[in-house]
Amino acid sequence: MRRRAVPGVVRSVVVGVLVGGAALTAIRGGAAQDVEQPPEPASPEPQAEPGESAADGADPTARQRAALRVAFDEARATYAAAAPRIAAAHRELEARRWDAAARQLAAVAEELRPSALLGGLRDECLYNAACAYARSGSADEAFAALREALVHGVRDAARPEGDRLVVQRGLTVAHLLVDPDLASLHALPAWEELVAPLVRGGDAPLLVRTAAAAPDGARVPGVVVLAPSGAGAADVAAELAAALDAQPAVLAIVDGPVRPRPGVRAWLLEDGDRRFGAARAGAALDALRADARVDPEQVLVAAADPAAVVCALDAALARPRDVAGLVLGPSRFDAAWHADALAALSAARAGTTPWRVVQVGTAPAATQSLRAAGADVVDGAADARAALVSWFVPR
Repeated sequence: MRRRAVPGVVRSVVVGVLVGGAALTAIRGGAAQDVEQPPEPASPEPQAEPGESAADGADPTARQRAALRVAFDEARATYAAAAPRIAAAHRELEARRWDAAARQLAAVAEELRPSALLGGLRDECLYNAACAYARSGSADEAFAALREALVHGVRDAARPEGDRLVVQRGLTVAHLLVDPDLASLHALPAWEELVAPLVRGGDAPLLVRTAAAAPDGARVPGVVVLAPSGAGAADVAAELAAALDAQPAVLAIVDGPVRPRPGVRAWLLEDGDRRFGAARAGAALDALRADARVDPEQVLVAAADPAAVVCALDAALARPRDVAGLVLGPSRFDAAWHADALAALSAARAGTTPWRVVQVGTAPAATQSLRAAGADVVDGAADARAALVSWFVPR
């Protein structure tokens, strides 16, 4: 349950409305990299002021400021009316009067609906209502509230204070998955339907054949490519296919499965949990090994984004017999986390060629640990694309 926003480092960000010479600012809680600007209302079409012709037009920036000023004033009035009811609902939560709390929070969420600036706060009310419904055994109502709370993914919550918006870290996907208030829902089919888009998002791997021809009937190597966060699979495919124009291969490009908000593609949860990223990499590995064009003994996994590298390592170390090697960009490396898998790597590759690993600035601990486990490690490639090309060059 998210009864209070998570405290954190606070910073000021100018939103853009000037009030008596002072800027209306958003005071943001949570780490700067984890928060997003509160949504701004769409600016109205320019209208001529009294005494002004339409051709003259007013300063568009001034109009935007005026529109945001109106939206902020409306949000402030709405929040002033809703705040006592939110506080009353929190008291019901503390008293474990779940039905009463859920009804109050659902009603407040409806009051907040008209204000775009209070959208994150409305999500928070709906989420807390869902938790209360789940605690009371009302699963259908809980799922209905959760679905509405997650329409825009997970986002921060803003509250007006004077001429400021106080924006604090809201719900995270990591918290949603482990919140004990929702435990009664986990065994129900609707739970998987709810969380799957957040942690198992994305299309099937994009399979791309490089232009180089292979001998008739010969299978070619396969490359699972974990696309960097924010990069489109098609763009990555075009870049790598061009880089490997002389190397027959089939590429399987996938992007991150964690989708906390529309348009966001990540490999890790907010708390660093990599299981969904590793599972998506493993699924791409399965797709490539099942492709009739691919030699299943010559499949490697490549990743350049630090978060993707973590998932690539997890996926490969979980199935050392199914992977011929790795291409890794810079990332952290936890030798203790991988200790058991690394200890088993040499035995798992017995009777076949060692892993071939090409790295770009990867942590020295990774180089040392992989070599100790019997891998053939090459370090110092200029970039991830060069590293991938060099993987195919015989040593």
